[in-house]
Amino acid sequence: MTGAARLIPEVVADTQKFLDENAQEKTKSWWENYVKGSSFRGCNMAASRAAMQKAVAKHSVRTWSADDRVQLGMKLLEADPYTDDKLAGVLLLAEISLPAGDLDGKENWDRACEQWRGLFMANKISDWNICDWLCVKVLGPGAARNGRAGAGRLLAWSHLPPEQSTLWL
Repeated sequence: MTGAARLIPEVVADTQKFLDENAQEKTKSWWENYVKGSSFRGCNMAASRAAMQKAVAKHSVRTWSADDRVQLGMKLLEADPYTDDKLAGVLLLAEISLPAGDLDGKENWDRACEQWRGLFMANKISDWNICDWLCVKVLGPGAARNGRAGAGRLLAWSHLPPEQSTLWL
């Protein structure tokens, strides 16, 4: 485990703390009414982005290895129960990892796809809202960056037997 990888739980905790600092009860109520069955801290997109960026800056995440940055994004997607935490993970992957090329190349893309598949199967990506953001901001652009093979990796999910799939796969 690298030094940066050891910091992942601390960065997740700081991100969650910063999300709490930005949370608004009115926003929480609105989101929970709009996305039935999901829990929110109460952050809009700008507040979630600001919390993620503050944690990234505090821990110099941009200097980490590609794999460590991706693992941080995955840990935020895995966080329960708040969708705001998961959105911070999507934003980290979309706005830091994708532009840095962290998901480029067959090995990196395949490893990330396998982790996303596991998150879907474990119901960590369990509402339409976070699924939509992940698809629009990360999976689509990531597949495009990785060409036919990148898209093929995602298409393979559509051929899973029902017992190995979730609503989203």
